[in-house]
Amino acid sequence: MLGPRVTGQPYGSEDLERLFTLASQVAMAVEDISLFNTVRAQHSFIEQVLTHLQSGAITIGTPGRVTRFNRRAEQILELRVGDVLGRDLRVPALAAR
Repeated sequence: MLGPRVTGQPYGSEDLERLFTLASQVAMAVEDISLFNTVRAQHSFIEQVLTHLQSGAITIGTPGRVTRFNRRAEQILELRVGDVLGRDLRVPALAAR
């Protein structure tokens, strides 16, 4: 999809290599944007499910920290979401309840 060069000279192998590199980077950026939008949509869906869930739900990440804590879990455990999110599950204040 290249037109003639402004100078009228043909494209050299060095020019084509640069264009290929640039096109590859643009393609990766477009793919990253698509993946980001997919993850954002999935995150939004999960948040909606947790919001409307009648049961308490707590999600723990790999390092043992609370990543999600829905409203029903707040009521059941009598803890505020702000006091729990990001905290280590093994912390005595959380484990004792």
